[in-house]
Amino acid sequence: MEKSLKTENKIQNEKCYVYSKEQASKIRCEFSRLKDLCYLDHAGATLYSEKQLANIFTDLSNNIYSNPHSHSSEFTKDAVDIVRYKVLSFVKTSPDQYSVIFTSGATHALKLIGETFEFNGGTLAYLEDNHTSVLGMRKFASNFRELKVEEAFNVLSNPADSNSELRNGKNGLFVYPAQSNFAGTKYPLSWIKTVKCEALNHLFATPENWYTLLDAACFASTNQLDLHQYQPDFISISFYKIFGYPTGLGALLVKRSSENALTKTYFGGGTVLMALSAQNVMIPKPIIYEQFEDGTISFLSISSLRHGFDILQTLNLTPDLISLHTFNVAKYTFANLMEMHHSNGTAVAELYHDTKFESVKTQGSIINFNLKRPNGNYVGYSEVLHFANLNGVHLRTGCFCNPGACQKYLKLDPDKVQNQFEEITGKLVNIYVYPVKSCAPLAVKGSWKLTHIGLEYDRRWMIVNSSGACVSQKKIGKLCTLKPILDFSRKMLKLKINDSEISMPLEPEENASSNANFCNSKVCGDKVQGFDCGNEVAEWLSANLGEFGLRLLRQCDFTAHTSGRHSTQGEQTLMSLANKAEYLVINMRTAQWLRERIPQDDLLCLTLESILLRFRANFVVDFTEPFVENDLAILLFNDVAFKFTGHCRRCQMICIDQETGEKSKEPLRTLSKELNGQMRFGIYLSRNDSLGQYYIETGSSVKG
Repeated sequence: MEKSLKTENKIQNEKCYVYSKEQASKIRCEFSRLKDLCYLDHAGATLYSEKQLANIFTDLSNNIYSNPHSHSSEFTKDAVDIVRYKVLSFVKTSPDQYSVIFTSGATHALKLIGETFEFNGGTLAYLEDNHTSVLGMRKFASNFRELKVEEAFNVLSNPADSNSELRNGKNGLFVYPAQSNFAGTKYPLSWIKTVKCEALNHLFATPENWYTLLDAACFASTNQLDLHQYQPDFISISFYKIFGYPTGLGALLVKRSSENALTKTYFGGGTVLMALSAQNVMIPKPIIYEQFEDGTISFLSISSLRHGFDILQTLNLTPDLISLHTFNVAKYTFANLMEMHHSNGTAVAELYHDTKFESVKTQGSIINFNLKRPNGNYVGYSEVLHFANLNGVHLRTGCFCNPGACQKYLKLDPDKVQNQFEEITGKLVNIYVYPVKSCAPLAVKGSWKLTHIGLEYDRRWMIVNSSGACVSQKKIGKLCTLKPILDFSRKMLKLKINDSEISMPLEPEENASSNANFCNSKVCGDKVQGFDCGNEVAEWLSANLGEFGLRLLRQCDFTAHTSGRHSTQGEQTLMSLANKAEYLVINMRTAQWLRERIPQDDLLCLTLESILLRFRANFVVDFTEPFVENDLAILLFNDVAFKFTGHCRRCQMICIDQETGEKSKEPLRTLSKELNGQMRFGIYLSRNDSLGQYYIETGSSVKG
C-alpha cells in the first residue's frame, strides 16, 4: 500500500488506474501518516492501517482473552480457531486439506520443517534464489544440493511421470520461493506438481519420494496464493508482510496428506495429553498444530489478525488488486530508471532483473538496483539511504537475506565473497589528541593510551576569559595556531605560537592541589572544575592571542575532593573537556565525498587534509564507502570495542582554516546544502570497557 495511488505508464503513454476513486480516497484516510513521505519498503514491512490498529486495541480493551490452555478460555480458543479458518480461506483452501501451525515468523516455519522432516537419507534440494533461512535448513540434512535458476527451469519445466516402483524410503525436499525477495521474479507454481512427479530424480542416482516446501512470505504480501489450484506439501508465510501488524507472527501450512513426513521429537507445554516425569513417556495431542505449537501461542497477536482481514474487506482490496497496483508502480519505476542517464550518457542505474516487467504473472513488485556516478562508479548504499531519508523516501538498502541471488546478480565469486568478509572493514589512518581545548592537535605516530575519560591528555586543559568562560575558535580564531607539545622525557607541556613558547609541568605536583587556585567553568552546559596554571602562562596567552585576561585551566582529576565535570542533571560525568563525548570519528571517504561537492572556486585551499583538520576528530578512519559510519552501533579497533553515542552536529567552527585561523563560507555552506540543513558529520563514540588499560594504534583494523 505504497503512497502512490495512481500509476502513470509513461512508456506506453497511458494511465493505469487499479483502484477506484473511492478506494483511493479510503486508502489515503487509512494511511494519513504518509503525508509528505514516499514509502517504498513494502517488501520489508507492510504498513498497518490506522483503523486496523484502532479496532485491534478496542477489541483488546472490551474483551477478556485468557490463556488458551486454561479450561475457562473457550472464548480465546474460538477466536484463534476463527483466525485459522480465515487464514485457510485467504489462501483458498480448507481445514480438510491443510492445517495451520502458528509460528513466530516465516523463518521459524522453515526451521520447523528442517527439524522435523524425515529425510531418511534423502536430499534437501533448494533453488539458488532463496532466503537465508532456507540455507540454514542444510544443517538438518545429511545431503543437500543447490539448483541454479537455469537448471531448475530446464529440469522442472517439463512434465515427468511418477514411477512408484522405483521409490524407496528416502524422502527428498525441494524448497523454493513463490517470489524472489531479491528481484521479484515469480517462479512457476507448476513446479510443485512436477516435483511431486519426481522430476528431480533425474539429478540423483537413487530415486527419492519428493515433497515441496514453498516459501510464500514474500509472495503472499502482494499476491493471491491459491492452494486449491497449487498444493505444495508445506508453506511458510509471515503475517506482518501481509497486514503490517502484528510482527513476530507467521504460520506453517501443512498439507494433511503430508503430515506423516514430519516427526517431532521435542515437546513443550500444551502439546501432550500425558507425560511422565520419571520415565521418558509421553502421548502427543492428536491434531498436528497442537503437537507443533510449543508453549502458549501468541494468542493476542493471533486474534488481532482478524482485523487485518477485515480492513482489506473494508477497503474492498483483494490480493489480485494489490498485486496489479504494486506491479504497476514497480513497472513505472523500472521503466524510468532504465531511461535515466547522466549528461555524458552513463546510465544512472544498474538494474538486476530476470524480466522486463511485462507481466504480473512472472514479475512481482520488487525492484533491485545500484546507482552509478557519471564516471561509472557505484554510489554506496549507505549514501543512497542517507539521501533517501533526507528526502522522506523509505527504501531498503544493502545486500539482505538472499545470498544466492546477491551472488548471482552481482556476479560475485564465492571465494572472493568469503575473503572479502574476512578482510577488515576499515583502517584507522590518523589519531589526533587535543591537549588544550580548541587549539591545534597533536598527530599521533604509533600507539596512544586510552584512559577512563578518553585519549590520554586529550582536552585536559582549556583557556578561559576574564569572566571564567571557556573560549573557543568562534571567539578567538587564532587559537588554532597554538600548538601544544607533550614532552614526556621532561614531563612538560609546551605551548607554542609561531616562535614564542612557554612550558609548564605535564602533571600537577603532589602538593599542588592543596595550594592550587581552583576555578569553575562550563563546557556544553556541564560544570567543570579545574585549577589555574598560574600568572606566567596567563600573561603569555594574553600577549600572543591578543586578548586581555586569558588564563589556562587544567581539569581536576576525579578524586574524593574534586569532581572534574558534572552534568547539568547533577550526575558525575567521567569525561574530559570534550564537547559531547570522549571520542569523535570521521570517515575519510565521507570527507572526500564532501570535498567533491564544494564549488571549484573554493577548492584551492580546501585539500582533503584541510577538511579533515577542520572537523577536529580524534580518529580518522578509511572505510570503503562514505556514510557507512552512520549505520554502525559498535566499532572494533583491533580488539578494543567502542559504542556509538550520537552524531556530531556541525557549526561555523568548520569554516576556520586550522592552519591560519582565517574564516570562509566553506565547507559549512556545501554541507548544509547537500544534507538539506541537517548538518551531521562524524560520530561520537564511548568505550564499552572504560576501566581496562588499552592502547590504540594507527593502522589498526576497524570493524563495525
